[in-house]
Amino acid sequence: MITITTTSNKKYKYHKPKYVCGIVKRRCEEEMMIRILEISKCAEGANVTKIVYSANLNFKSASFLIEKLLKFGMLEKVNGKDARYRTTDKGLKAIEKFRDFSKMFK
Repeated sequence: MITITTTSNKKYKYHKPKYVCGIVKRRCEEEMMIRILEISKCAEGANVTKIVYSANLNFKSASFLIEKLLKFGMLEKVNGKDARYRTTDKGLKAIEKFRDFSKMFK
């Protein structure tokens, strides 16, 4: 945890970024989309709040990625009183392929 003090004496705390070979490691869009698919693969699906907190995303990013996954046919909207999303068969196949691909580099 890093604490930064501004000129107006306000203190902000930040998590120290992860470094790999001197480069800040960030998640790519595909990794974030796969995480959303994994969270949403239960039978009842997941609402946006659960996706945001479980995937460690903000609402704007999560909404953008959810719309993309809906367009690709990897997520479906579940009918109910609140907006819930469930992973489709195409999304489950994408998770499997991503895992297989990731294993090649470990």
